[in-house]
Amino acid sequence: MKLFEFPFVPLKQILNLFQNHEAYFLGLCSKRSRIIVQQTMKRVWRTVMSINGLNSKRMLLQKMNGITDELLMWTNYDHPFNHDLHPIEFRNQSIFYCYNGTNIECRISQNPTDGSPVIWCDNKHKNILPLAIHYSVCQVFNLIDTIQIIFELSEREDFPETNRIDNLRLIGSPMEADEYDEFFEKVQVSNHLKISSPLEKGVIKEDSMLLSTNHLICNQRDWITMRHLMNFNGKTAIITGGLHVSTQEIIYFLNNWINGGNENLEMIIVTLISSVPSIDLSSIFKQSFNFKPWNPKKRGGRFKYTAIHAYSHKTDLLDCTNAMDLERKTDNKLATVKIEKESFIFFVWNDPFPDSMDTISEKQQIVNPFTGKKREYHAYEEGIHTDKENHFDIPWKLEILRDGDFLSIYLDCVKRNCEDHWEVTTEITVQVLSKNGDSQTMKKICQFGNAVGKEFGENYELYFLGFCSKRSSRIVQEIRKNAWRVLINVTRHTGRCLQLQNMNRKTIGMMLWTSYDTKDTLDLLPIDSENQSINYSYNGIDIECRISMHPTKGIPVIWCDNKHKNILPLAIHQSICQVFNLIDTIQIYVEFRELSDFPEINRVDNLREYGFFVDKAEDYEDFFEKVEITNYLQVSYPYANVKIKEDSKLLLTKHLGCDGCFWLTMNHLMNFNGKTVVNKRTRFIYSNGVIDFLNNWMKGGNPNLEMMLIVETLSSNAFDASIIQKNFNFKPWDPKKRGSRFTYTALYPHVSKTDILDCTNALDLERKTDNKLATVKIEKESFIFFVWNDPFPNSVLNESDVRLGKDPRTGEEFHYYSYGKNQTVMTSPSYNRRSVATPES
Repeated sequence: MKLFEFPFVPLKQILNLFQNHEAYFLGLCSKRSRIIVQQTMKRVWRTVMSINGLNSKRMLLQKMNGITDELLMWTNYDHPFNHDLHPIEFRNQSIFYCYNGTNIECRISQNPTDGSPVIWCDNKHKNILPLAIHYSVCQVFNLIDTIQIIFELSEREDFPETNRIDNLRLIGSPMEADEYDEFFEKVQVSNHLKISSPLEKGVIKEDSMLLSTNHLICNQRDWITMRHLMNFNGKTAIITGGLHVSTQEIIYFLNNWINGGNENLEMIIVTLISSVPSIDLSSIFKQSFNFKPWNPKKRGGRFKYTAIHAYSHKTDLLDCTNAMDLERKTDNKLATVKIEKESFIFFVWNDPFPDSMDTISEKQQIVNPFTGKKREYHAYEEGIHTDKENHFDIPWKLEILRDGDFLSIYLDCVKRNCEDHWEVTTEITVQVLSKNGDSQTMKKICQFGNAVGKEFGENYELYFLGFCSKRSSRIVQEIRKNAWRVLINVTRHTGRCLQLQNMNRKTIGMMLWTSYDTKDTLDLLPIDSENQSINYSYNGIDIECRISMHPTKGIPVIWCDNKHKNILPLAIHQSICQVFNLIDTIQIYVEFRELSDFPEINRVDNLREYGFFVDKAEDYEDFFEKVEITNYLQVSYPYANVKIKEDSKLLLTKHLGCDGCFWLTMNHLMNFNGKTVVNKRTRFIYSNGVIDFLNNWMKGGNPNLEMMLIVETLSSNAFDASIIQKNFNFKPWDPKKRGSRFTYTALYPHVSKTDILDCTNALDLERKTDNKLATVKIEKESFIFFVWNDPFPNSVLNESDVRLGKDPRTGEEFHYYSYGKNQTVMTSPSYNRRSVATPES
């Protein structure tokens, strides 16, 4: 094809002129053409099948912002309403599809009104053709193959031949309740169901299968009652049609939740009919519910919006500082209840202290075009970002995130890191317009990349320069080296050290801190500290410090009074983040023999613990009762006789990495509430423990779990696959249900001689409560457990989470796994982000 003989840049410009269907048909020609289309195509996200009246069966392409573009239409030769689409002759415009072993011979014509292609098939294939086209489009454009359908029930004869879809939106004219019940008995909506179709008559069954979807939104009356919501098995429900709810129904719902109902629930929002009498709050509070006011130690003041569908509300419904709380004794879950004049709101705090940056609440105004009246409302969605755009062959996107009480705008360079050094310098101009017409323009120079920047001085010199004034801080942010986060290191090897961590996981010593009374640093006291002073402030406490230079390390030492030694590292950490404009994640390396120097904080994001220096088992146990690790915890050999409670707080962390922790039993892991566990060189976990764990998971345990590795056990025959397999209904890999390769999501890296992510020969287990699929791999010294929250994960992630290497001593090949090629143990995916506009700006 002569088209591909053009150089890449002009070829890309040519292909950008193609319409969606032209790029699709080009990608069908060959593997080479498909790769070129994927490299040059404007980024889309998923397909949407739209099936409504008057023979409108269309395949749409959905962008990241939710906007859809038409790709093509499909129909069958015998459809009664397609005469206006039927061509005079087809000529040789034929195309072949294959779905589940069935070959589908089709012809192509052109829609005479809009020019889009129309795919024709025999009547016997009309219900599988849309699925065949869907998977073909996903393959050509390298899209996630989520099945999304916009559907009018009156067209159910044309519904695709599938009994499980991810996202469904019901539209169209009213239908009877029995017809909808019959439909949902046959089709399961696993992720998101939006009901926009009115109900003509009848009542939906209170145990209807539609209540099994993860996320439900209904903007029609009479569909959903509080009785339905008591049987809701999903995560979020938003009922906006105006519901007639009595005080007694609220009491029934709360009693049902207290007794263990709605076990997966995260949030429910119900708008009420304003014309009915208000709910009697006093009657609810007089019940046996032990309502408590907000306790800042138990949960945050603001809930994280977890529903998929965007929602608007007159008041800021996520503000829970004045709401009442309810605790469920069976699992200690905390729920918040808010009852307003026109709404009932129920939040479950699965994460008691969610990241406030994840939820946007943007106050906006709507003007009624008929009356001219303005109404304020709050719009909620999980972050706002643009589509990726290529400039100079580098992908970019803008993100708007909640940063405390402010909105921050970030420019993200989403180019994947490579071995070659690269660097981009940008000048960013932001103009802020006020309602009165005033404007303010801000300019900022930002550097992106993995290349080492120009030498502008040592890190601590840049820090002290940026400490002088706001202007100097902005200059430092423009020229500083590519640091990413601050690490507080409380180990004897480094001393009490603040380190800068870059994207390549390397840490550089920034400065040391100590107190005048610390014995092991008395030899570092300066002979003359005249004028070398610096003042910090943390949580309203002023800390007067002096500065000296370490005689051998050549970095500053910050001195303070003994009473401030445990808050000084936090004050310095906060100051460094402000000067360099870094993410203020709290990351700490600690030895337990140095606990007297541990910062005065009870909540840490990432902690790496050197347990083999434990002097007393009590210190180890008490520490995890006082300090909560929210994101990542890495623990190692505690040689002391340590015993950890089976419901210890350390099991609340999202990602757990253990090496030689003999105290960690399968009972601990059955109570693990996080996402990933990597447990190496363990004892006392055998086949019976695996059976107990799998039974617990099948009953709904470990609801957040994504992966668990129990590897390199100290017993050579820890697990017997035949014994374990007798107890469960394992199934071999079904390519229709999941991909062949799992994505490594643990933050703790792992090395293996075999490719543990290859699941083609593994056994699967399906949990009936939520239809989650898990893969089990059992060897004599390892038990591997994967949960397919995304049955067909992105192949790009799968390729980036493993690197091949060779043992320099034996020459044996090994696989090195980490969370993404550019991720580290103490990391975040936002590695090439620069602030465009923040409160500081």
